[in-house]
Amino acid sequence: MIEAFLFDIGNVIVDFDFDRASRTLREVCTCPGDPMKTITDLRDQLEVGSIDGEAFADAAIERIGFPGDREEFVLIYQDIFTPNQKIWNLIDRLSGNYPLYLLSNTSDLHHAGLLRDYPVFSVFQGGVFSYAAKATKPGSQIFQAALRELPINASTTLYLDDLSDNVAEGRRQGFSSFCYNSNNHSSCLSYLAERKINFNEGRSDPWLHPRLGME
Repeated sequence: MIEAFLFDIGNVIVDFDFDRASRTLREVCTCPGDPMKTITDLRDQLEVGSIDGEAFADAAIERIGFPGDREEFVLIYQDIFTPNQKIWNLIDRLSGNYPLYLLSNTSDLHHAGLLRDYPVFSVFQGGVFSYAAKATKPGSQIFQAALRELPINASTTLYLDDLSDNVAEGRRQGFSSFCYNSNNHSSCLSYLAERKINFNEGRSDPWLHPRLGME
């Protein structure tokens, strides 16, 4: 019996595309090539919490020759997401019937931007994030952190992620786990129906509708 849900963020709740930031940065930066690829090692350190957002931004600005200030760079870096409306609708149908939690490889900068720009995250009761846990999926440590820090039991929690390695590790940790593909959303609905998930009728909360100007 499923009593809680654990959601990945990227390519599940929101899609992401680092090329969006690259295109913007390429227009103004002095470094040759792709600015985002130039700072790949810094991004990796940021997502595992080895450096914080301020240190990352300052180092990245210097390396790629960004002419603006830290705040301007961070806004560009955060602007890589678009909503997955189908999952937002599903979350609306689950919220109130089940506690919802997050488990994501992400940075403090992206986490802050997501909370600011996407009100869907207001319905989640908590989460574990790689930058805070100092561990990333598909490693077992971040799953163990979720079991320690969130009021969930693996055997009664359904975990959704878009990457097969993460889903496989979730199963090894005892979670009911589903590999989500936004291009085949109906398979997720069928899987949940087979598990006899209790949907509400949807409340059409304001957060279901993306903010103006969002793609």
